[in-house]
Amino acid sequence: MEKTLTKVGSLKVGGLWISKKAKEEFSNITEDLTVRKPPKSLPDLLREYNLPADLFPQNVVCYEFDESKAKLIVYLSSPCEASFKDSSVTT
Repeated sequence: MEKTLTKVGSLKVGGLWISKKAKEEFSNITEDLTVRKPPKSLPDLLREYNLPADLFPQNVVCYEFDESKAKLIVYLSSPCEASFKDSSVTT
């Protein structure tokens, strides 16, 4: 049985048989996790783009930033109302 599984591209890891492809994917995931830098705090990210660090309220849960599109999505724990110099209001 071991010879057959080895021929079809599987490896024995501990007591489990996994495919070479699965092992490769696990390796890639591990590399991704070790190479990634910890995310910047939202105030640090805002300062980097010359925006005020306190632009958002204190109830920020998390944020997503797509650097290639310069798109920032901020998740708040409750609704927030913003007003602008032209007196418009949005929620």
